[in-house]
Amino acid sequence: MPKAVRMADIAAQVGVSIVTVSKALSGKDGVSEILRSRIQALAVEMGYMTPSAKAAKSMKTAAGAEAARNVSGGLHAPGGGFGTDAAAEPPGAPAKAGRSARGAVSGSIGVLIPQQFLHRDTSFYWHMYTQLVTRFHADGYFTVLEVIKPEDEQVPALPRVMRGGKIDGVVVIGQVQKAFGALLCSGKKTPVVFLDSYDAERPGDSVISDGFHGMYFLTGHLISAGHTDIAFLGSVGATSSISDRYFGFRRAMCEHGLEMRPGMVIPDRDDSGIVRVSVPGRLPTAFACNCDLAAYDLMVELRARGLRVPADVSVVGFDDYAGNYANLTGWPGLTTYAVDTEAMACACAEKILHKIRGPLEDAGGLDGSGGSGGAAQMSGLQVVSGAVVWRDSVAKPRALD
Repeated sequence: MPKAVRMADIAAQVGVSIVTVSKALSGKDGVSEILRSRIQALAVEMGYMTPSAKAAKSMKTAAGAEAARNVSGGLHAPGGGFGTDAAAEPPGAPAKAGRSARGAVSGSIGVLIPQQFLHRDTSFYWHMYTQLVTRFHADGYFTVLEVIKPEDEQVPALPRVMRGGKIDGVVVIGQVQKAFGALLCSGKKTPVVFLDSYDAERPGDSVISDGFHGMYFLTGHLISAGHTDIAFLGSVGATSSISDRYFGFRRAMCEHGLEMRPGMVIPDRDDSGIVRVSVPGRLPTAFACNCDLAAYDLMVELRARGLRVPADVSVVGFDDYAGNYANLTGWPGLTTYAVDTEAMACACAEKILHKIRGPLEDAGGLDGSGGSGGAAQMSGLQVVSGAVVWRDSVAKPRALD
């Protein structure tokens, strides 16, 4: 049987990243029309099939899904669900990846997410996970999800999905405790990539968003609007992402000669990592929030106190992810920094698949050359740029009106 053509094969022929191929084939922005046409033409010539086309073809002969596997916390595959009894491979799934240079044969990638990041009906990390599922599925791999309980991190205990050689690689979404992260990287047979967290003391590769510069730009925007009394809403140190955003905030404040005073940093979550926003008694004229969900919670609290955004208080967020607040009406659009979750998922998948199939190729320098588009890479760390989204939640301070 001829080997299925992958996006990686097209990328190698054209000399671009898998992210670029994905954008060209899906019709998304960020690719010139000339390059898009070239990629699309080559895809047809090479016989590339989209995941939906593969599924349609496979469904004609599929006898059904394989037996469901039960993984502590939950398992998910394309077409499956979040729970403890989802099918590992739905009808119409593409063929599993073949044996790699490392001897991988399962065709499955384990994905670990700490439980505290999935406490809401809609979660930013759940959204990021679905992007991973789509990306791995397009390359012939399936994902097995295990939700990590706090007690398993504290012990630490090796996740069930990593026992017995049932998977070819592991992606960890979100911040985990140091000892637990070190345990995950202690084995040499299973490659690990961390998504949206970074620890310089931890071995293994990481893919993160550009939280530092994103918050630097957003804080600069508030200052340009006339704000000098700005609070940072986020529990600094809770995650590497929050810390990056805090230091971006500090840089912008410092460059404009604005001093940091007591009360200017407000925690946004409890000890278990659950977001719980409490509005301080003395209000600044603006808030720079470490994430959109905290920003929306803040706006709810401000409204309850009879305050308007942005007329009374300006607010900026981070992520461009509204979650349960997406359907609210009568609220100002939130100015935020859009994290490119698709590019992050593609970059993460590209790293883990390189590790599975053989030695990791040279990713290039800090300009991102040789790696995924829009990403800077160094020493196992890949930073994926996003973009500021200008909306309606920022105005001049009332005293300047």
